[in-house]
Amino acid sequence: MPASSAISSGIFTSLGVPPANPGGHGESVGLPRCFALLSISLGGPTSYDGVSSGGRHMQAGVTQSTTQGNPSPPSLQLSQPGFWRFRWTVQSGTRTLSIMVMQSANTSPYPSLTVKANSAIGVNSDVTGTSPGGTSWVKIGPVTVSPTSEGVLWVELHNNLNLFTFTVPGQTVGSPCYFGQIIAT
Repeated sequence: MPASSAISSGIFTSLGVPPANPGGHGESVGLPRCFALLSISLGGPTSYDGVSSGGRHMQAGVTQSTTQGNPSPPSLQLSQPGFWRFRWTVQSGTRTLSIMVMQSANTSPYPSLTVKANSAIGVNSDVTGTSPGGTSWVKIGPVTVSPTSEGVLWVELHNNLNLFTFTVPGQTVGSPCYFGQIIAT
């Protein structure tokens, strides 16, 4: 059996899918028939407003900006309304989180940061901080949580401004949002 067939066979067998015709008459052992692995999701997606127990596994419009940043580039750019999330590992006690943010239009609603509840570690409600506005780098936070034990909290960075974004020759029209330095204590 060729090495690639053995590897493929082993992968699919470990997924619980038997090979097409193992050792059969005239057929090679390889990928199973009528089986296609289109994608893998390690948890279901959430809706636009975050209602679900699963984590977001794809977010369109999230890129790295190499021209914006605080204190210096790069930064996380959210080019359209939505959010990007990450996990924050915390110890018990009072913890704070701040982030530098810039929105290119001084228009409400402003960017926000949300630390999601995790009752397993004593954080029983979401805590949200919102940008004070402006078109330069400003600080969201600090937001404060007091976990009673060690654990993990989801942190969401939101671009809340719903302006239509499109590109014209030489410039982008709309309102991307940039997230820079994160300060955790």
